[in-house]
Formats: sequence, C-alpha cells, structure tokens
Amino acid sequence: MKQLSVLQHLREFGVPVSEVYGCGYDDVGSPILVTSFDGRPLADSEGHDVAVFAKLLAQIHRLPANRFPLEIPDKATVFDRLIHYFFPSLSLHPDLQEAVHSIVPRITPMDVSVIHGDFNLGNIVHQGERYCILDWTNAQVSDGRYDLAWAAFLIKIYMNDNVYHKFKESYFHERSMGSIDYPLFEMLGFLRWLLLHRMANLPMKEDTFAKIKRFRDENKSILGGVVL
Repeated sequence: MKQLSVLQHLREFGVPVSEVYGCGYDDVGSPILVTSFDGRPLADSEGHDVAVFAKLLAQIHRLPANRFPLEIPDKATVFDRLIHYFFPSLSLHPDLQEAVHSIVPRITPMDVSVIHGDFNLGNIVHQGERYCILDWTNAQVSDGRYDLAWAAFLIKIYMNDNVYHKFKESYFHERSMGSIDYPLFEMLGFLRWLLLHRMANLPMKEDTFAKIKRFRDENKSILGGVVL
C-alpha cells in the first residue's frame, strides 16, 4: 500500500503526518488505513499563521525523492505525467485542453521533488499550534512548483490577497524556485480547479466566482478562450 509506506518515510524525516496503526481492505476490496487522531480542522484558517504551512510545504519539497517508494520520472516526461494524473478527462473539455497545451511548452523543466499533490488548508488539522498534514493519496515525485501553485491558488480564491501573498512569500523565503515560470503553474491550478468544478461542483464562497473570472481576465492572453 503506497500511502502506508509514504507516511512511514515522511515520519522518519520529521514531516508532521499521522501515525499508522494498521492497514487492510474493506468488504469490497478498498484499502483502509487506521491512523492516529491528530487534531481538528482549521475552523478559522485566517486565525492561523499561513507562513507555518508554507514552511511545511517547503520541507516536503526538500525531501530526498530517491529515499521514497515513489517512481522518479525522467525530466522529459514530468509534465506529461502531471497533466495525465491531475487533469482527468481533459480531452472532453477542448477549451481547457487548448489552454493546458498552450502553457506546458512555455515551462522550463526543473529538478523534481516529492509533492503532496493536494496541499491545501483543508488537509491540515491541528491541536493548538501542532499541525498534521493529511491525505497523501496523490503523493508522487513531480514539479514542486505545481504543488505550491495549487495550494496558493486555492488560498487566492477562497481567502484574501494578504493571506495569499504571505503564503507565497513565506514559501519563497524557505525555498527558491523558477519565479519566471511560476505564474504558469497558477494558470494550471486555475484550469484544474475549473475542470474539477465542471465534474463535481466544488465549494463556492460568495466572491469565489468573481475571483475566478478576474484571474481569467488578468491572464486573457492564455486563458481568454476558457469558458466559465
């Protein structure tokens, strides 16, 4: 069970994750992990210091990928794998597919790292100021800029600009990366959010749609053909 092994390795490297007490399968053959209780959801995310979460993400991206039970892709295949995994049924949405295929060739490849795959404040629980990162289902070795951009984009549309900027700045203080290409990854985050929203109607706050529309309009040279 991949997630069990990943969690064990993460704990060895000091990443705050749940302790696994047991694993197995349910009556229909789905895998089950029994883990420790590590706290409650961030009921009021703005009451917590997002710089701490940014540091946790940077810690993950600094882990030695070759020490994990995860396949390390060739640099030439990183983006093909990333798009295949995080953009299911993309071909059914021609406007999104065209935008994705416009973005990827513009990105300069970087060294890969361990990524969480769905790092967001909903996957963090706490007991006071002790935090724990949940849901490592999507963990893999890929481009850390995507992991950061997905987390930052969700903060951008569900929280406020101050929290968004503090999260990014805190991360870049911990770990530098290709800042020139980084905005392209937030565009991928926008496209993934819209794809998932079409498939499952993601949560919407009162101002979420307005933020989505503004992001598209601010990047209309690439995203102008995307239908909301």
